[in-house]
Amino acid sequence: MQIREVSATNTFTLVLDDTLGGVVLGKNSITSHFVIDPTSAVAWPIGAKISLVQWGTGLCKISGSGAATIQVGNTPRFKGQYYTAEVVHVETDVWVASGGLV
Repeated sequence: MQIREVSATNTFTLVLDDTLGGVVLGKNSITSHFVIDPTSAVAWPIGAKISLVQWGTGLCKISGSGAATIQVGNTPRFKGQYYTAEVVHVETDVWVASGGLV
């Protein structure tokens, strides 16, 4: 299992290695975005899962880039520090987000 800590910027672009069973920690004190690129930029396999944690005090959100879309019951925003979420790639350029989201 790998843990990737990201805190140097307010945009965290997720990468294919993030689907290998680890977790991505957003460690900022400012509003940050976990960004998923479209399949034209990253060869995301259908069924890929990425676990995310808002580790810092800054608000974290999940968003798609280009053609990538995030489907979520309410908003793709974390409830607060230490909440977790998971995104699942369900079809080309469509991800479903669930977990500790508002």
